[in-house]
Amino acid sequence: KLEYSIEKSARHLMSEAYKERIKYEKGEKITAKQHETKILQDYHAELQRQREASMAWQAQLEQDMDAVCDVCYDGEVTPDNQIIFCDSCNVAVHQKCYGIDRVPSGNYFCHPCTYFEKDREYLAAERRDGPRTAPSPLPIVCELCPKRQG
Repeated sequence: KLEYSIEKSARHLMSEAYKERIKYEKGEKITAKQHETKILQDYHAELQRQREASMAWQAQLEQDMDAVCDVCYDGEVTPDNQIIFCDSCNVAVHQKCYGIDRVPSGNYFCHPCTYFEKDREYLAAERRDGPRTAPSPLPIVCELCPKRQG
């Protein structure tokens, strides 16, 4: 009788261990599948971000091609007289109209933005990777042109 009771409990124990192992292995497979799904979702999200960035870049290029100088109201550009945009207020000026000898390799800020320290606000926002908010209006009234804020 002792052998029979041990055999019965051993069978029960083995059965429980087997069920637990099957349950564990199935759970691991689900986890691996969920992990693969997450990787694919992240990949597709990255592809979408890259597409959006490419579209934004293309839109900016098209806008740049349609740009008009805010000083002379001419859109013609030559290799030595490019239209440059202020990174803070987005004013567009020809190099020669604004007295810029060469196109800056980094950020460019117009004279009013530099004077009123809008350039520092912009660069600080860029350093902290925060959203760049629209710059506050410059306290300028230009008597020579109809453009507001200089």
